[in-house]
Amino acid sequence: MGLCGSNDINVKDGLNENITFDLNGNKLDNTFLSKNSICKSSQIKTYNNNKIFEIEIEASIGEIEYPIFIEKDSKIEINILEDKNYLWGFLPKEKRVDFKGYSKHKYKNLNLGCLLIRISTSHDYIPIDNKKFIFTSKHEGSLIIAANLDINNYCFYEPKGSIKLIVKGGSIYDTKIIDELTDYNYKSFDYKKNDEKTYSEINLIIARYINKARINIKKYIDDFILDSELPEDEDDVPIKTKKLSALELDSKLYKVAESHCNYLSINGTSGHIGAEGSTLQNRIEKQKIKSEEYAECIIYGYNNPISIINFLIINRYSKDKKERKILLNDKFKKIGISLMEHLVFGYCCVIVFSD
Repeated sequence: MGLCGSNDINVKDGLNENITFDLNGNKLDNTFLSKNSICKSSQIKTYNNNKIFEIEIEASIGEIEYPIFIEKDSKIEINILEDKNYLWGFLPKEKRVDFKGYSKHKYKNLNLGCLLIRISTSHDYIPIDNKKFIFTSKHEGSLIIAANLDINNYCFYEPKGSIKLIVKGGSIYDTKIIDELTDYNYKSFDYKKNDEKTYSEINLIIARYINKARINIKKYIDDFILDSELPEDEDDVPIKTKKLSALELDSKLYKVAESHCNYLSINGTSGHIGAEGSTLQNRIEKQKIKSEEYAECIIYGYNNPISIINFLIINRYSKDKKERKILLNDKFKKIGISLMEHLVFGYCCVIVFSD
């Protein structure tokens, strides 16, 4: 893999056709952007016939997969834009640094050591450590950008702030096409576009990773989970490799998830008991859902879709791997998802499954 660095930064000269996409590869208008984007990192601006991409990276814990498909042996160029509005630093020293002084703030001798990229089909992480960075991909897949992953001791400190990148190379696609190109084949979601809460960007993204895991769990683990992240007791509770059907988002299950997520978030509490002592069964019955089997998973502290699903699969703190069994239960056909900011844990995600 060839790498080189330079300080040339005039990458936006002459760019045209500014089109904005979300993480699902859908074109966005300004109304949609203001209402449904989960974070700044979820917006991709494209130029020059969708061959040059502008991405704003918010410091976060975890990986973000972009709908930019990289072919094997293709040359990718990444430029970090100088902008006084974008500062990048680390929490331990409560210090952010601008790009005029960024070279003075190094970790493990890397200028931007907490910012990494990789191709989805490989765990070869590349630290972005210069304003202009060029590499040749040895693999084929989608572009993933990661912050604060403890990979080979690159990223120990928690990043803070945001920066803006220009990416040259690759092609932007609808994520359904990317999933097909990378061996995740499933039917597209059957949803009503006017149901913005049930089918908001974040819910579609979380549902996508749930279905990627269900349809091809072995490949999902290879693509998104490091061997070191799986518990040592894996032999005691083996991961079933059976390919399951994709789950459909359901508006009634969304309301079940939303009501409990809202209760937990505004009260800063946890657990499956909700408002006025309600149980999951009570919440299911309130929405008049006819279901013989249902389950609820709650994840705290993450707003990153990949991290949320990885938490369910790894299930490190559960001896019987209950959450993993729920995720990979072939009886379930539908899901409802709600993600909110939590008073104590930062974020809370409630996922409700039913047959």
